[in-house]
Amino acid sequence: MAGNELGHFKMEKSNGSLLLAEPIDREQLSRYVLTVRAEDTGGLSSVAQVMVRVLDTNDRSPEFIDLPYIFRVKENDLTGYIGRVHVTISTSDSCLFALFQCFSKSGERC
Repeated sequence: MAGNELGHFKMEKSNGSLLLAEPIDREQLSRYVLTVRAEDTGGLSSVAQVMVRVLDTNDRSPEFIDLPYIFRVKENDLTGYIGRVHVTISTSDSCLFALFQCFSKSGERC
């Protein structure tokens, strides 16, 4: 694999998975261009470029707005929609999306 002179990446030859071999730091290098080669058992091969963009570490927590959230739903309601929560995410972090998860009072995932 060309472009991996620093040894930050490794490739699983059995399935083509590209993996980190060690931690990378966006402040040191924010983008990598790797050249990978695939070869079949008949000796035919192909080369492709893989661009890896390193995102900044997300170090600011999302903030919920318009608290508290109170939703009501009728029993046996199968529409699926209950309500919407609103969150702000700092634009200084590279991460501009949020993954929402639901937990019950006992701590179990919904």
